[in-house]
Amino acid sequence: MKLTFKEIALVSNIVMVCLISAVLLLIILHIAFYDKLIYNKSYKRNLGITIIIISIMAVVCLFGWNISESWDDYVKINEIYVSAEDDDTNYIEIVNTSKADIEDVVLKISDDENIPEKVIFQLNGIKAGELLCIPLDSERITVDNSGGQVIRLYNSNNEIIDSVTIDKFPKGKAYAKNVASSEWEIMVPTPGMINKELNMPVFSVESGFYDDSFELALSTEDDADIYYTLDGSTPDVSSSLYTEPILIYNKSSDPNFFRAIPNVTYDWYYVPIEQEPVDKITTVRAVCVSKEGIVSDINSATYIIELGGV
Repeated sequence: MKLTFKEIALVSNIVMVCLISAVLLLIILHIAFYDKLIYNKSYKRNLGITIIIISIMAVVCLFGWNISESWDDYVKINEIYVSAEDDDTNYIEIVNTSKADIEDVVLKISDDENIPEKVIFQLNGIKAGELLCIPLDSERITVDNSGGQVIRLYNSNNEIIDSVTIDKFPKGKAYAKNVASSEWEIMVPTPGMINKELNMPVFSVESGFYDDSFELALSTEDDADIYYTLDGSTPDVSSSLYTEPILIYNKSSDPNFFRAIPNVTYDWYYVPIEQEPVDKITTVRAVCVSKEGIVSDINSATYIIELGGV
């Protein structure tokens, strides 16, 4: 059973009151019966043991009380994301790093140390280890991914409880704290999930020109599935799941058609497609996807088999 910070404080206070009462009672009894007990060896031994036990319990209670009073030491900035589409989906992710739930939290985010109240949000609570994404309104805070901007997290008393100086990173990526290295890095966005970098799939054969067909193997050392495409499109969980090596062969005799990929002019709609055999490129694009839904960067390779052999 996990205790909240308030419950830790309550238990600590109750035990502390009991300890103080026990110490006072011990002092009173010692004074009242001093003459009768001072020469009793058993009494002296038990008194010493009792004092040691009470001291240890007092230290534990003080530690628990200190934790309960400083919950803001455990709320940290975990990830900063800037959208590639300029569509106001930017966010800052915070995490409760403690092993206790926190109730009734008021936090503030700002990039100006003179104005801590740029973004104010109140939470009913943050569970132990929970990750929460706070949307950033560009009218209040514009995250500057060119580097150098300082994002600060404040408590309700306008005291800084965490801050991050942003390094330069591309839009569509996240500046995040890697759970494995505890270092801030440029990573794939993982909103609401731990920041664990997935490596790209490894291709067994490099891009290039080859004389003969071959089987391309995709692999990963991570506990993740691999999805791939052969038409130049972006792979995701709806793409082909890799289960066996992919045959890379001379496609010159395959039907000729245009690949519909983004950012390509549509003038080709009006160009007739000849069906004579032509040299063709095989483009393989692949990603790793973990069980938690974390997606790696895309790895790509292009192959031409028997160039000029049509």
